[in-house]
Amino acid sequence: MTVKVPEVMTVAEAAAYLRVDERTVRRLLREGRLPGRKVGREWRLHKAALDRFLAGEYEPLSPEALAAFRRGLEEIWAGRARPIEPDDDEDEPTAEELADAEAGWREYLEGKARPWDEIRKELTHDA
Repeated sequence: MTVKVPEVMTVAEAAAYLRVDERTVRRLLREGRLPGRKVGREWRLHKAALDRFLAGEYEPLSPEALAAFRRGLEEIWAGRARPIEPDDDEDEPTAEELADAEAGWREYLEGKARPWDEIRKELTHDA
């Protein structure tokens, strides 16, 4: 008998899928070590993100970096984001570049981002 696993899971469903206690899932989510997203007061997790987590392809942000990122997103969403000061040799980012950056962070939070090792290799030309 094949059990159909939903693409988007609750904490209880994710705990059953990972075969751990719900408290473990909630702790990993709070610590930013497990990819998920709060919808209202409830967490939701993508099955594909959990599969990447199990495969060791998910490298979480440090708690400090995650907190800074969340503060930055809240500033953006509230319309209070400070303008980015360009370097002398660099142009100010366009609205499109800022939107791409925000979309990238959203993908990361939803567990849809590419594994960090893959990106690192691309950036350092070690691929």
